[in-house]
Amino acid sequence: MERFTKSMDGWADWGRVFQDTEAFSPLAEEIFRRHGLPFAGLSRCAPGSNAVFRAGGFVVKIFAPLQSGVDTREDFAVERFAMKRAQALGVPVPAVRGEGCIQDRYAFNYLILDHIAGISFGAGRAAWTAQEKERYAACLRGAVDKMDTPCPPFRKADPAARERARARWGAFPRRFQAQREALLAQAGQTEPVFVHLDLNPDNLIAGEDGQLYLLDFADANVGAADVELAPLAELFRFEQPFLAGYFGQYDRRELTEKFVRALLMHDYGYNIIRDSLCAPQELKQVGDLYDRVGEALDKGGV
Repeated sequence: MERFTKSMDGWADWGRVFQDTEAFSPLAEEIFRRHGLPFAGLSRCAPGSNAVFRAGGFVVKIFAPLQSGVDTREDFAVERFAMKRAQALGVPVPAVRGEGCIQDRYAFNYLILDHIAGISFGAGRAAWTAQEKERYAACLRGAVDKMDTPCPPFRKADPAARERARARWGAFPRRFQAQREALLAQAGQTEPVFVHLDLNPDNLIAGEDGQLYLLDFADANVGAADVELAPLAELFRFEQPFLAGYFGQYDRRELTEKFVRALLMHDYGYNIIRDSLCAPQELKQVGDLYDRVGEALDKGGV
């Protein structure tokens, strides 16, 4: 008996159904039954690219099948590996309570995680006191120090993704692009470590227990440790309490250098600059990015 009855032929079909609690409830109920977990019905979570629902004290993440037109099998393998690695290292993450693949009308990979009661970093940021901001930033630094350690490669190289990242940088003036490529070519090689790469305001939860939890490891990879700083431009908005909690006492020039280098290295640096600093067209050369980051640090926020 098929529990998932919707037909799918491409990403548009997946986009119409991936938040549909009614469509996924029979499938999710069977997944929970197989793992001996109580099923309390589905409610929506923040939308992403996969089907993510809350079910009582759990969250179930059902990955898009091949018929969606996107192959998410590696995303599933990466997230499963990264979550278990983080948990073993003592990084605050939701515990993995179940995993696998259920063959129904389509083959669906899935994860069952503990639901973390709390609020997202983005939702809490506006209400937190300076002391709370400093404390949460220090919690994040502690988690990153445990997590971003040497790690063997765990995902395949994706030339198409690299080309898409390169295309995004095409929105900048040509002089900026040329200087960026020259700087990256000159950068010294460092020992690759595990990097989350997407520490954005929606992927951090301030739990009711006072802990800060990391979510969504789908973009995780191995790379230079400093690249992890790029999303912090969006996360911290260069506010001094966050910076003090994460970096301790810092030199403004050195921190500017770190942020600029991270933004230039990150595959989504274009998006972070656009959303957190300015329109790409305003940056005629890389020196302009140094100026923008320095100004944000001087003002204590953007």
